[in-house]
Amino acid sequence: MAELAPVYVNDARVNLQGEPRPKVSRIVRAAGQQPDRVQVRRLRDKTDNEGQPLRLEDFIDRTADTNAVFLRCIEESKGAGILPGAGTPPPTMSPPTPSEPAVTPTPETGDVEPR
Repeated sequence: MAELAPVYVNDARVNLQGEPRPKVSRIVRAAGQQPDRVQVRRLRDKTDNEGQPLRLEDFIDRTADTNAVFLRCIEESKGAGILPGAGTPPPTMSPPTPSEPAVTPTPETGDVEPR
């Protein structure tokens, strides 16, 4: 059997039980993280601070290269991915204060008179 690249998540080695092409979601669970609560990035090397975002459906091919694979799981803040304002009550609105008295046109002359 070919040698498989080791996988590290947040600097800790993950045991994938010899799986050659695991899904990112499987790796995240094996690292003790909850896939629906983290954003996953693949780092170029251990010192990379940015990395490239990965989807949970993506595969990591551990047979293509035997160099270590470094992933970073970033905890998403509560409500991330929700549209702004969704799930929050609308702001309290007070009735408008008229700056000028409301007026309506009179049918006879077309002039406006206060209500």
